[in-house]
Amino acid sequence: MKRCSHCEQEKPLEGFSRNKSTPDGLSAQCKECARQYYRANRTQIRQVRLTWQRNNRDVIRHHREKKRLLSPEQFVAALEKQGGVCAICRKPPTQDRLLCIDHNHQTGRVRGLLCGSCNRAIGLLGDDLVQVLAAAEYLRQYSAPNN
Repeated sequence: MKRCSHCEQEKPLEGFSRNKSTPDGLSAQCKECARQYYRANRTQIRQVRLTWQRNNRDVIRHHREKKRLLSPEQFVAALEKQGGVCAICRKPPTQDRLLCIDHNHQTGRVRGLLCGSCNRAIGLLGDDLVQVLAAAEYLRQYSAPNN
């Protein structure tokens, strides 16, 4: 059992989210109080996050490059090779969002730079070529004028 710092009720440990930075590894607020706080402050939280991202593009880029073992030079080279756009949809990055460094989850090898939407799409399809082709075939069938 643990006491929530917000509602001050004793609740089972399952009622708290994980937080590695605390001594017990759990958030101070219970999930219910955290959810209520987020709903009440959603717009402000989103605005703070976007402002931080805009002001810390170099930090984000450094973290992504380090995480994926790309040097700044390699990142720039990949970006230039792709013409500064997403390797799938060919759209340029926006001011709020950088391109993601896509990689093979089994080998760790970098494949290219993708926008967040394309990166999530192939991730949700499990990086499985069969699934991606099946999705493409599905879209092809229903994009015909008769469908």
